[in-house]
Amino acid sequence: QFPLSVSLLATATDDGQPGGPLQFQWTQSSGPVVAVFSTPQAAATSVALPGQGVFTFRISVSDGERTAFDEVVVQSIRGTGEVTFLPTGSIWRYSDLGQNLQTSWREPDFNDSAWKSGPAQLGYGDGDEATQIGFGPNSGDKYITSYFRAAFNVTGIDNVTQLTVRLLRDDGAAVYLNGTEVVRSNLPEAPLDWKSLANSAIGGADESTFYDLAIDRGALREGRNVLAVEVHQSGGGSSDLGFDLALVGRRLPGNVSPTAQAGPDLTTEAGVMTSLTGAFTDDALPQPPGVPLFSWTKVSGPGEVVFSNSALPKTAARFSVPGQYRLQFAVNDGELSASDEVEVTVTPDTSTPLVLEILGEPNPRLRFTTAAGRSYSVVAREKLDQGEWVVVQEVAAGPGGVVIEIPIATDLPARYFRIVSPNP
Repeated sequence: QFPLSVSLLATATDDGQPGGPLQFQWTQSSGPVVAVFSTPQAAATSVALPGQGVFTFRISVSDGERTAFDEVVVQSIRGTGEVTFLPTGSIWRYSDLGQNLQTSWREPDFNDSAWKSGPAQLGYGDGDEATQIGFGPNSGDKYITSYFRAAFNVTGIDNVTQLTVRLLRDDGAAVYLNGTEVVRSNLPEAPLDWKSLANSAIGGADESTFYDLAIDRGALREGRNVLAVEVHQSGGGSSDLGFDLALVGRRLPGNVSPTAQAGPDLTTEAGVMTSLTGAFTDDALPQPPGVPLFSWTKVSGPGEVVFSNSALPKTAARFSVPGQYRLQFAVNDGELSASDEVEVTVTPDTSTPLVLEILGEPNPRLRFTTAAGRSYSVVAREKLDQGEWVVVQEVAAGPGGVVIEIPIATDLPARYFRIVSPNP
């Protein structure tokens, strides 16, 4: 279940110069979406991963004069479960007539309705067979090749991540999935025909051993699938034949809709950056994309709403005029979506007017104190009535009470300043 919390711990060594504690800062260098740190300025922190993917995080450590960096890569992968598409002991259709069937029998649309059928293990000579098959009229010159087919159904093949054939064969076998050869065991590499001999005779414990053989899942089809198997003897005088097979794999579970929570209803003032605390859960499916997308939008309200980042669950918004607003937080996993709304009551601005001080020699500067929830943009130009306003400093919204000082250049005849709040 996502978001997935991952613990991070940074360590650093220092010579103690110039003095004071080391300053730590975690940031994200790359990743499919933005991950959120619990305490980005702590050596030990945790980060919430929204979904599957490879994330790179950077730790910066500063002693006040010099800074060192390092990075850590975190990969999150959705877990899979084992699934059996065709179990051992399944019922197989088979041909034991010693005929040359060429290659058409391997194809999924081949008509095998005239073939015999029975449950595995199929074969003869060992006494443990569930279905005994024929070997011809001459026990000293048995048929070399016997043929087997079984059909099964699969839905949601895009969620299948691995396929494995578990094969019991005595002596050799070739396995075809929907006409494509996926396994060749104890058989020559040359093209096979009905007279091709197995590489060696199988005896002892090997006669009852299942071999796990990974195969390409690309041959799997949505809906009906057919496995076709040819079992070859090492010679006409072989005393026994045995065959059973299971097809297993690993598959992602079915996609479940994400959930979305926009947080409790809020009351704030016009012009103040207000925190929004969206929350979600997701199963990181389908894959791709493996990560959900988030969006904050205005549903209703009398004025403009500016989001600091509308694509993050936890963000902030500023409301231009008083009134009742409704905001929607939505989560989309690529197939399914969820949303929730929050009501925001915006009252008139009651903040104290900004007090601006001008400090003189030896270091002329402007000084003001921030108000809670307010952002500021300090701009300047050299002439009052012409020229572009140039940004001198941006001040992000915060708890307030922070003293901001802006140096005034002494090599200019005049300079004009404006302090805009909230910043554009």
